Amino acid sequence: MTTRRGPVERAARRAVKNLGELQGMQQTLAEAAYKVARALDERDGKPDMATAACLRELRTTLDSLEHRGDSDSGEGFVASLLAPVGDAPDRPADPRRRAGAVRGGAGDAPDAVAATRRGRGVGAGP
Repeated sequence: MTTRRGPVERAARRAVKNLGELQGMQQTLAEAAYKVARALDERDGKPDMATAACLRELRTTLDSLEHRGDSDSGEGFVASLLAPVGDAPDRPADPRRRAGAVRGGAGDAPDAVAATRRGRGVGAGP
């Protein structure tokens, strides 16, 4: 007894096939994607929250398959750990920073927005 594949499962299988040879966990993820796609094909009626959840799961699983690269060996991850990390160069403090708050004006963008909403302009007193 063979089951006909629906359009979502066929599309998922095509997407996985285009990724090339699968290794390690990718094979398991591919099977999970097929199962979710099959569940979407078998759903009847109008789309609901369960349909939306299945679509998100399928999209996430296919995305994970596409971006796994060398995750089985971890070479990319190890290389990212060993990459040099440069500190930001030391700069003198900006004397204008927060100067508005000292002079009674709005020193930060949130303060400026709040002042505008209260009907006062930036720098207006209480």
